[in-house]
Amino acid sequence: MNDLRRVGILGGTFDPVHYGHLLIAENAREQFLLDEIWFVPTGASPHKNDSDISDSRHRVKMLCLAIQGQPHFKINECEVYSHEISYTYRTLEYFSKEYPETDFYFIMGADSLFLLEHWKQPEMICRYCTILVAVRDTKNEKELEKEISYLKDTLNADIYPLNTPNFYVSSHEIRNRAAHRQTIKYLVPDAVVNYIIGNRLYYDGK
Repeated sequence: MNDLRRVGILGGTFDPVHYGHLLIAENAREQFLLDEIWFVPTGASPHKNDSDISDSRHRVKMLCLAIQGQPHFKINECEVYSHEISYTYRTLEYFSKEYPETDFYFIMGADSLFLLEHWKQPEMICRYCTILVAVRDTKNEKELEKEISYLKDTLNADIYPLNTPNFYVSSHEIRNRAAHRQTIKYLVPDAVVNYIIGNRLYYDGK
């Protein structure tokens, strides 16, 4: 019998965190019987200019506000405090060594799955975790099944689809609405709305 703790990993800039992130996290926890979900905010991103990302203290604080009262949701700030670029394989390698009694489930969107082969050290990513792919609709189901099968063969990956509600929102859209003083209520938790307004985040248009 496998007594290892089961932990889901959801990474991202979370600039800001929104209900789409929370829905994916909760559905992963429920569908795969995960003990916890760790939100891992990006430190130095390999894909974005640091000047385009809000200060980590704001992003972490918004995450804290968003998950308060949810005992199964945690924040891991290992990437924020690292001086290295936040490559996924490095984070998963660190978790694997630091928490050997844990099975990790890395949560990603379907779009990211089609790019996985081009990520840094994709075979190491697959070595350290099971991949859960958030699927919000079935219009490209055959293409997704084909890609999953391909990656299982080429990267020896363990991949499963994760069914999630059709809730379409992006952090970019929220930042843009905040910059134009448009409501972001019902896109992010109320506590995060108040934090964004109180700290005038995104008012410069970033």
